[in-house]
Amino acid sequence: MAEQLDNNELDKVKLLWKKYGSKLVTLICVILILIIAWQYWQKRKLENNVQAAELYQNLALIADNASSNSEAILNQAQNLISLYPKSIYADFARLEIAKQSVLKNQLDQAAASLKQVADNTLNPNLQAIAKLRLARVELAQNKTTDAIATLNSITLAGFALSSNMLLGDAYFANKDYAKAKTYWQSALSQADKPELASIKSLLQMKIDNLAALSK
Repeated sequence: MAEQLDNNELDKVKLLWKKYGSKLVTLICVILILIIAWQYWQKRKLENNVQAAELYQNLALIADNASSNSEAILNQAQNLISLYPKSIYADFARLEIAKQSVLKNQLDQAAASLKQVADNTLNPNLQAIAKLRLARVELAQNKTTDAIATLNSITLAGFALSSNMLLGDAYFANKDYAKAKTYWQSALSQADKPELASIKSLLQMKIDNLAALSK
């Protein structure tokens, strides 16, 4: 009896295998392929990050070398971007390109590089840094409206001091002294740490100068 039950169960298994076996094998094969592909992608991603990091390290060494010329720095930065355009190190390279462009007073080129980082980076802190630098460039270009819009798009609390300070500068450039004072006072209240004493003094001097202008 027991043997008959076993045979019945075996027949059921055989029937199910006949009906669904090929589909099951296909599903298992697909899952295995996906796992292998994922592992390969993760390995390639790690290798690319390591290689991009090495290139950025070389870029940093060239940039820190006082004897390096701007062309060598830009070439290294462009090479990194072309090889690993979506890595965070490409964002660092774009920031370096912007820095070199500002030094050569090529403000349009600097703004373009900073916008690329601000619009495309996946790192929120790096995005905020790029926007702050972009706003400074826009102020240097007398594009105060653009600078204000850029600064207002920064939402990370850790950048409020710098953002408010630059917003004050932008409104001062627009001769909107009331708003300039409001933003500088906000920045002043946020400069409450001992290491920010020099910034606090600068903000207070700006506010005091506004009082002199209103007389």
